[in-house]
Amino acid sequence: MFVARISFPVIEPSALDLAAAEWVVASWHRNGQLPATGWRTYRGEDQVYVIALVSEPNALSGDHGDENVRQQLARLEAGGLGQPSVEILGEDLTAEPTCSCSDITSLILFTTFLDESGPLRCGRCFRHFPLHRLPSAEREGTLYWTSAYRACDTLYMGSGVGERFALRQLSQPDSALSRLGSELARGIRERLAIPTYYYLGHWSGRSMSSEERRPCPTCGGDWRLPEPWHRLFDFRCDKCFWVSNISFDWR
Repeated sequence: MFVARISFPVIEPSALDLAAAEWVVASWHRNGQLPATGWRTYRGEDQVYVIALVSEPNALSGDHGDENVRQQLARLEAGGLGQPSVEILGEDLTAEPTCSCSDITSLILFTTFLDESGPLRCGRCFRHFPLHRLPSAEREGTLYWTSAYRACDTLYMGSGVGERFALRQLSQPDSALSRLGSELARGIRERLAIPTYYYLGHWSGRSMSSEERRPCPTCGGDWRLPEPWHRLFDFRCDKCFWVSNISFDWR
């Protein structure tokens, strides 16, 4: 992840509308070019600035923009602003690195309530895979799922209101959240021709022996791995594209 300063030149102060810049930034976010929502906007003498996190230095390139992004950029002039320029201030030292693998062999749809980056992980290096590398049709839906998943994860980790509801959403393959996520994984798998797995969390179990014998919840097959994948996933079904873990009670 990189810290970027985005500059919008003020070309007509009397017509200045800061919302025009905000709409551009929001459209970048919906298009997966800005993975985090915590950007900051401020006014300089002759510029409007936005500080934001991007997955890669070229994330805001026009090559990655969709039709909505282009429309919002075209409306800047009516808001008294010119076209933006992007300055990369440096790498965010508190964020996890972005995947730089030249050959992506698999992807994993996995996130937590602590994440600020996108929800896709590279199956080779387990670093974040930038959403702007996805086909445009998959980006907004992936962001929607990410918000829903992190909200459920927050409820569960809070161990209070909504905990049982959140646990079902996070762990059951037939929950609304899991169905949405597995459909997203299927769409990514088909469009990119890359095996894409969905993570089913698992937090409690009766014993270690029963955990090790746990079958795939969809096909009933043996999905136990000889060694944990990325030190987290003890199970992987290459037929149903689920990954999961031995209960944290027994790990």
